[in-house]
Amino acid sequence: MSSDPKPSGSRSILTAALLIGGVLAALLWLGAESPGAFATAPARGPASVAACLQPPEDTSQIWEADQRQRIAEARLATCLEALRIEGANPTVKVALAKAYGAVDQDDEEVRLLREAAPQGDAEAHY
Repeated sequence: MSSDPKPSGSRSILTAALLIGGVLAALLWLGAESPGAFATAPARGPASVAACLQPPEDTSQIWEADQRQRIAEARLATCLEALRIEGANPTVKVALAKAYGAVDQDDEEVRLLREAAPQGDAEAHY
């Protein structure tokens, strides 16, 4: 004869519901923080200018270096397209310079900042 009481049906259902709810909450939380939430496709055409001039995405929560690299490369491609459309815009040059810096192309970054500084872009002086 066993002294352990059998779990009641309602207690088993409650336990299962809490377990499923916890798993779903964890999946939703992970989905919100997943690298897939970040753009990795470059903007094209006139939209690229606006996209390039937006502050870069915060990728500090992405652990995978290759995902951060793809995001930086997509931003670089977007800003290259923006420069093709508005080549004389010093603000676009500064944004492109920062995009080059994000992919460790420091020579291009410095070259573009030096181009933009005499055109009156204050941020190029920093």
